[in-house]
Amino acid sequence: MVDLSAARLVALADEIAVHAKNGTYWSKDRYDVERFERILALAAEILGGTLRHDPADVARWYADEPGTLTAKVGASVAAFDTDGRLLMIQRRDNACWAMPGGIVEYGETAAEAARREVWEESGITVRIRALIGIYETHRHGSQTIRRWQHISFLGDMESGTPNSSDETLAAGFFTEAEVAALFISPGHSDLIRDALAAYRSGVVTAFFDR
Repeated sequence: MVDLSAARLVALADEIAVHAKNGTYWSKDRYDVERFERILALAAEILGGTLRHDPADVARWYADEPGTLTAKVGASVAAFDTDGRLLMIQRRDNACWAMPGGIVEYGETAAEAARREVWEESGITVRIRALIGIYETHRHGSQTIRRWQHISFLGDMESGTPNSSDETLAAGFFTEAEVAALFISPGHSDLIRDALAAYRSGVVTAFFDR
């Protein structure tokens, strides 16, 4: 049976839109460019109808990106305190919980970005000691339009007191049982599961999607 759920339609239309946008960038023939622009408009119409956005705005999400569209890169840290509790933040955009993290800025290493994001979102400084894994977020439940490669690190708290920020409603350290009771942001459950398992076992075998 063909899966035509809203989530599947969004995934298909998003991939079509990305290929169309990249086609307009690489094509030299103006007729091919027009065809790709039409395909992008059709994909935007599907996305707009499914997500309840203006199709013209959706088309601009893709068309306004310079160059070719590729996956975004994000990084987060599973930071534990001396009691073995995991640092979690409550996101301001959806009120759900996740490990602190965000986009890797131009010129940063993934580890530098992860440390910066922890500080910005929670007021905690951390020491990174291992790579937990690299996750293609749509394969792990993410519901965002953009595709992300999310790099997750294992780390330890160095200093600070958990506080909210411009990006977070709350921040704090939680036991594994307390984490299980939180409403987790879509796409983050697998990262948290692997982080807790790595800390609990003391063995980190980096995960990656095959």
